[in-house]
Amino acid sequence: MRILSTLLGALFALSPLVARADGASDLLAKHKTFAGWQAGDGSLGSIVLDGTMTSQRTGSAATYATVHEVRRRLAERETRTLADGTIENAGFTGSVFWATNENGFTHPIVGEAEKFAIAQELLFNEGASALAGTIEGTDTVAGVPCTIVQVKADASDPLNLCIDPQSGAVKRAVIDPGGTYEQTVDILAYADAGPGKKVISQWRFQGSDYTHLMTNVAANHLVTDADLHPPAQTASWTFAGGQSFPMEFHDNDNSRGFFVAASFNGVKGRFLVDTGASEIALNRTFAGRVHMKPLRSEMASGIGGATKAEIGKIDTFQIGGNTLSNVIVSSLSYDLWDGKDQNGNEIDGIIGYDLFGGAIVAINLDSQQMTIFDPASMQLSDSGAIPLTVDLENLVPSIPMTVNGKIGINALLDSGDLAEATFSFELASKYGLNMLVDTSIQGITSGVRFASGVGGVEREECGRVDSISVGPIVYQNAPACKSRSMSGNDAIVGFDFIKNFNIIFDYPQAKMLLLPRPPSS
Repeated sequence: MRILSTLLGALFALSPLVARADGASDLLAKHKTFAGWQAGDGSLGSIVLDGTMTSQRTGSAATYATVHEVRRRLAERETRTLADGTIENAGFTGSVFWATNENGFTHPIVGEAEKFAIAQELLFNEGASALAGTIEGTDTVAGVPCTIVQVKADASDPLNLCIDPQSGAVKRAVIDPGGTYEQTVDILAYADAGPGKKVISQWRFQGSDYTHLMTNVAANHLVTDADLHPPAQTASWTFAGGQSFPMEFHDNDNSRGFFVAASFNGVKGRFLVDTGASEIALNRTFAGRVHMKPLRSEMASGIGGATKAEIGKIDTFQIGGNTLSNVIVSSLSYDLWDGKDQNGNEIDGIIGYDLFGGAIVAINLDSQQMTIFDPASMQLSDSGAIPLTVDLENLVPSIPMTVNGKIGINALLDSGDLAEATFSFELASKYGLNMLVDTSIQGITSGVRFASGVGGVEREECGRVDSISVGPIVYQNAPACKSRSMSGNDAIVGFDFIKNFNIIFDYPQAKMLLLPRPPSS
């Protein structure tokens, strides 16, 4: 979770104070009194917070990252420093929400993700008590009874606050309740930011391994413009002037996917292009051949669970005459598909976000060509294309889509998922989503598949849904499976959908352009 700031002044202009429902007004007022301040009231010109993210994954608390956050009125920046010295940043400049990965590639936070970020900031920057609220029920958190008050700004997702009626403290918050971005955060503690002023200082998102704890909180310290803007990239591109180069596009019984030749530290290999990968991941054997410099170990999660990954640094990644220098990559603890695709051809790893993060990348499946452009000198036109605004919060492209014309999903467009759309059993149960299963012997056999991912192999139940749609695109009679590795409204829409388009990726602007291919392609 990255804490982002928001245009609170604009929010309050869009959502003027109005008469609130009985009970909700009193609880929000009590919370304002408890906190001692409210966003926009001028009492805290700046806040500086320092702390840690810790994990209990190993059985005892271990520090994952140290955290430094600065807020100045409506602007904000959070910096996470991992144990090996790599750094991630996120913030709000006053006009643009943004986030970076550990290679320093920056993308804006837009669309549905921005609505989530605004609701999140209403919680952490004490903006909720200025809005109208309604009572939505009661709950008990850590043995404390609380009353749920829902607030919403015009530009945000709804936010349910479970407020202790005795103290006024928020004990739990649900962002986008019932929606595709629903997340629950337990508020564990508050700290003093100044005389009579409290801020949330300890919290944990349900389902997350990490507890956030701010141990030093200070108000009205100097925060400069430079403190609030994105840092320079640590990995850097040298572009080849927009020259196209070959890629492989396979769509047959023996092999499916997009493949490219590339070199790491001068050693050539063959790689799967995987939009569902948040990084570049090398096979263990290939990482050894290129002498990846180790930084740390961590767990990589995906279909089938989780597996150990080694994080390291590569001096150069070269593809199509373009060179990315000083790039952080990962190495999985096993070789993907034993290092080969279905045809027996070598696969030395997968190439994900860091190919796209600081460049504009065009993939033409008809000509089997890829082109990489410098975003500083490339102006894109939407003409003839279907533009999509993508959520890159997890460094993979997610968009809101609709199943069977009524069920909202948060769909990851994953070229590395080489088969069906994939939903969670939870979503199927919640909405009564039934998949049509072919009752022939062949159909019944294909109704169960064993899917492999970085975490291993899992059994999935498969069939077809009536449709999956986004904007003017309707994917009818779509093959789909249910997975226990996924939860809520998250879904994967994979290769079977993506192969119908030539695609331009513009991650620096959080956009994708889909150009429909001829039906016979």
